[in-house]
Amino acid sequence: MPTVIVAVNYAKVPKKRPKLCARAIRERDGNRCQYTGRVLHPDEGSLDHVVPRSRGGKDAWENLVWSAKEVNQRKANRLPHEAGLKLLSVPRAPKELPVSALIRNPGENGDWKLFLT
Repeated sequence: MPTVIVAVNYAKVPKKRPKLCARAIRERDGNRCQYTGRVLHPDEGSLDHVVPRSRGGKDAWENLVWSAKEVNQRKANRLPHEAGLKLLSVPRAPKELPVSALIRNPGENGDWKLFLT
């Protein structure tokens, strides 16, 4: 039974952007509070809308950041500068990746190394 099948002819490798969710925002922001820079455990942080929903902010990559829960509560429904906070980096949507970039080799099959490096 083959462990690797190589497609010689293919039309196009599709690209995919990660789904917008708390986990994806946390991973994009490196588990860091985007206001203090502190590295957070998943249960210490929460999603923050830079422009609050009450002020027309959308659920979008460019408006969501990972924040420490206490910082997010202190910010409340204000803009960062109104709460005396400054973002460490401008939130952006991640680049689309070819689907092939999402393939993993959890069993460390040696036959795959040539194709996954």
